[in-house]
Amino acid sequence: MAIRMGFAVALVALGTAGCSTIVEGTSQDILISSYPTGANCQVERNGNVVANVPKTPQTVHVEKSNTDLVVRCNKEGYRETTGIVNSEIAAATFGNVLIGGLVGVAIDAASGANAKYDSSISVSLDKDDSAEVATQAEDAPVTSEPSANEPIKMEPIPDPVS
Repeated sequence: MAIRMGFAVALVALGTAGCSTIVEGTSQDILISSYPTGANCQVERNGNVVANVPKTPQTVHVEKSNTDLVVRCNKEGYRETTGIVNSEIAAATFGNVLIGGLVGVAIDAASGANAKYDSSISVSLDKDDSAEVATQAEDAPVTSEPSANEPIKMEPIPDPVS
């Protein structure tokens, strides 16, 4: 009877191993938005692009990892802005500690299921004042010095009254 009970406990432990993999999955969707809207963003992990957003807002599908995501957004007239999507431990991982043991923890860690990302990020872009100054300088009236070939117009100076 003790052998059967031990076998049943082992079977339950293996059956619940990888709890986060089963409950949470190994990938997830993240909403990428910006203010103002319409920015082009890249989602990067360890310097590698894992998703592109041609125009915010948009949802991207990414594989989970214990590494944070960097969201780099650009829009004409605005400075490039970077945001971070934090990677956190998935709650179902704690079920492995109680029920699944080390096997479940190892399965979840290998698949990335022990991690989860924030479900959304909003990146706020600042106006690029240097672009505005350059535009104003381009719109300014052009004044030029007379060239060496142009005659200089001179006005006579009136005689002082003595």
